[in-house]
Amino acid sequence: MSKVVVCIHGIWMRGCEMCILRSRLKRSGFQPVQFSYRSLTTSVDQAALKLQQFIQQKSLKVDKFVAHSMGGLVLNRYLSLAEINDPIKIVLLGSPVKGSEVARQVADNKLLKITLGSQKTGALIDGVNSWPENAKITMIAGSKPQGIGRLVSNIKGLPSDGAVLVKETLIEKNTHHIIRPVSHTGMLYSKDVSQLIDQFFKPQFR
Repeated sequence: MSKVVVCIHGIWMRGCEMCILRSRLKRSGFQPVQFSYRSLTTSVDQAALKLQQFIQQKSLKVDKFVAHSMGGLVLNRYLSLAEINDPIKIVLLGSPVKGSEVARQVADNKLLKITLGSQKTGALIDGVNSWPENAKITMIAGSKPQGIGRLVSNIKGLPSDGAVLVKETLIEKNTHHIIRPVSHTGMLYSKDVSQLIDQFFKPQFR
């Protein structure tokens, strides 16, 4: 199995936010590679094409991915484009695969919708449908409701990481669903979350 792990950031980020996670993966013997894209001026579908080009240009042999937030939606779109037949392992960190209620409410707000850029429509609002049969997925959702989502929407009182509702992270099959007391951004720096990723990527994990 390849040691390469492609890391994909979410909206309002550029990739440097995953530096601690990448450092921990490297210490565990993996070779993390960061894919970066302009999350406000690039649609999810466009970012997926850029991810495909990124992997092809670097001639990466990849069977492991870590994607945070909207990065998980980009990865989903990429996998629908790429011809990957071998088993792959995916860790999604707070990805709103069912669509984001916070994003929907922000998109409906005349003053705030500009903050979503190109994401006012599409996968961030609507979610994604299916994942490849050859993908084993671990979804790590946060239950510490600290984040901008509580300030710009009415998700208070619902289980969330402060930006994404726990129910928005549910995938029906081929998935380990884990909830940890971390916030949406905090999960990127959590040692506990890093250890879960490391464990999942080990060959002996089934």
